[in-house]
Amino acid sequence: MINKAFILGAGLGTRLRPLTNVRPKPLVPLFHKPMMQYALDRALDVGIKDVAINTHHLAPVWEQFFPITQDQVFEGLNGITSRPSKYKGAKISLFQEDDLLETGGGIKNLENWIGSDDVLIYNGDIYCSIPLQPLIDLHETGGFEATLILRSDGPAKHLAIEGDRVIDIKNTLGKGEGTHQFTGIYAISPKILKRLEANKKESIIQAFIELASEGKLGAVVVDDGEWFDLGTREMYLDAHKSKSMRPDNVEEVAGKTTIPDSSSITKSWISDKVKIGQNVTIEDSVIWEGVTIGNGSKIRRSIIISDVPEETVLDSVDH
Repeated sequence: MINKAFILGAGLGTRLRPLTNVRPKPLVPLFHKPMMQYALDRALDVGIKDVAINTHHLAPVWEQFFPITQDQVFEGLNGITSRPSKYKGAKISLFQEDDLLETGGGIKNLENWIGSDDVLIYNGDIYCSIPLQPLIDLHETGGFEATLILRSDGPAKHLAIEGDRVIDIKNTLGKGEGTHQFTGIYAISPKILKRLEANKKESIIQAFIELASEGKLGAVVVDDGEWFDLGTREMYLDAHKSKSMRPDNVEEVAGKTTIPDSSSITKSWISDKVKIGQNVTIEDSVIWEGVTIGNGSKIRRSIIISDVPEETVLDSVDH
């Protein structure tokens, strides 16, 4: 049974700037919660009890969300020990990458933490409601070194499959054009570690191609649920409009935020402790926690992550 997960959190999130100038991308709020929290909850739902997260950009911010505890630490192959924390009873190990190692290098760096266990791998900057149990079931019974969740539709259909195996990626092996989208969610056996080099910046894709050529790369197609890449500000705003993505019992205006009678809020998400002045208009926007919006501000299709002075007009500007 898989009880470990590695959630990728070290990316720079350049397409989401300036949001990622103040928070790592997986900690950017979606429906009032950090994106990472949705990934963690999905992992815990399928029995994960031990989670590793790699960090790099704005590393101290991670500890605001995952306070350090006195639990067991592990040494990465880059010589940096993990920072232990907790989340809903699960163990968290934060591994800093001073030099970004990409997916393959990041996985290899966790060799001491992985040990002899199979691991669920999950991109920390996606939001999805795809059932994960079909992946767990196939990986545990199929004997694959890695097993991927694929979708029948998507903007990057690069993988070709036969039955429950991936046979090619971008037709690199000359076995087939791509027919399916990779979701960024997969499971690995510790055997894959021998295909990766310590302290090397490398993608996991080359190892996947090797496995595909040997018939050892599994694939389960799961078209149930939603899957979204929130890589740009436009995608981020559009996600907040999706009824299918919205968690149950979550209100657009959070917590202690109040809206004056003279102000109008439509199709927008307002986080906790936001102060909104008189005669403010907010439409199709997302306002982060603690922001103060001055009197008379007009905000449309914007993301406000810092205070807006009085009389400021932000019409049609992503902010």
